[in-house]
Amino acid sequence: MKERVIRVKGQGTVSMPPDCIEIDIKLNETYITYEQSMEAAAESLEEIREVLKPLGFDKKDIKTSKFNIDSKYDSKRNKDGDYERYFVGYRYNNELSIEFDNDNKKLGKVLYALSKCSSKPEFSIKYKMKDYSEMKELLLERSVADAKKKALIISKAAGVTLREIISIDYSWSDIKIYHEDNVLYESMDCCESSVEAIDLQAEDLSKSDTVTVTWEIF
Repeated sequence: MKERVIRVKGQGTVSMPPDCIEIDIKLNETYITYEQSMEAAAESLEEIREVLKPLGFDKKDIKTSKFNIDSKYDSKRNKDGDYERYFVGYRYNNELSIEFDNDNKKLGKVLYALSKCSSKPEFSIKYKMKDYSEMKELLLERSVADAKKKALIISKAAGVTLREIISIDYSWSDIKIYHEDNVLYESMDCCESSVEAIDLQAEDLSKSDTVTVTWEIF
């Protein structure tokens, strides 16, 4: 006897205000010798640590996600009009990040401190969540509820009755969503108090997901 079932895909959406700020910092510069590049990399990192220390960031709070020193080359035309490759120097690249609670006043102080570094770091802002578990649980609850609502409507229209749930198909994948704002200025001529007054209001973080539920019907 053919199995009598109904499969319905439910969708859930969750929006939550971010409670955490991550600032990604990039340091890079080119020097003639490898030793000079390595020394400059160490000095720029130490400068970042020093300017952030008064704001409550310890050495361990400044995470390094990538560091490398590569040979850099460029090209130019020779007297015959052909391009020739030539050595420019050694370029270091150091990518760092810090995290703290969503606090606009602290954000302003951090941006001001970074903008005044002699190493001219590039930096961007990410608004995110410290823990995405609550968002994941709500997504699953709302997706299943949506599937059940649709199944009841369909079964009523078809003149059948829902019985036991046979299966629930859901991919419990990691959630990692954020809003990113690029900071376009490399240095600020304004005073610190005006930077602290920056009132950035981040959008809520939104995520949608689906679940497929199968019911036995009669």
